Amino acid sequence: MATNKPYESCTEAALRVGFTRTWVKRLANRGDIPGAYRIGRAWAIPSSWEPIRQRQAKRTAAIG
Repeated sequence: MATNKPYESCTEAALRVGFTRTWVKRLANRGDIPGAYRIGRAWAIPSSWEPIRQRQAKRTAAIG
């Protein structure tokens, strides 16, 4: 969804990508969102940001 705003809040970004607001804040704090920056206590997230969805495979121990 393209918007005219170059940046959006964590809440707006979370709704757009299907994450929780807390998770988006955590990603921004870790530096995993390129172009994100803090304004006081809030984060400005680039509207063009799309997360890379990765899932780690569960490791199962071989029983034998």
